[in-house]
Amino acid sequence: MDSSEIRAVEVLLPETKEKICRRILSDLSEWFGIPEAAEDYIRGCRNKYMTALRDEDEYIGFLSLHEHNRYTAEIFVMGILKRNRRQGLGRVLVKRCVEMLKERGFIFLTVKTLSNAHPDVNYSETRRFYTSMGFLPLEEFPGLWGKENPCLMLAKVIQMPEADIPEELNGQGDLKKI
Repeated sequence: MDSSEIRAVEVLLPETKEKICRRILSDLSEWFGIPEAAEDYIRGCRNKYMTALRDEDEYIGFLSLHEHNRYTAEIFVMGILKRNRRQGLGRVLVKRCVEMLKERGFIFLTVKTLSNAHPDVNYSETRRFYTSMGFLPLEEFPGLWGKENPCLMLAKVIQMPEADIPEELNGQGDLKKI
């Protein structure tokens, strides 16, 4: 496949987001093999930002973002069809989202994945991908997804904040406003 045919596009319609997510996650059972969790991602991406990769008329990958506040967004779910993996397409998706978030003034991008406390080989590859993209381990949450699926949160600084720190962050204001 010629990667010059692949285009990154923003997906706007909730139904299209759900369809893309469902199709691609169904191809990635090694990562999304818990049906209830996969369905949560599929339904959850409907109202979130999504960028997807198209090869002619076929969607082959996507990344959906959850915005926590005006400073931090999280990779909610991401997937690339198995046959299209290891071609740099995940990097394309992350870089595209980082650029969009920078333009909107975001500071941090986070992602949650299975921690290395679990021996899953596929998630070891996932962690290597994120660290190669500049994400660093932030905190492990052993019980977030249940004891059998310990969660690791990684974070990436996508740009430094402006010199003028907003009042709610300078120790004078209420952090609950963020």
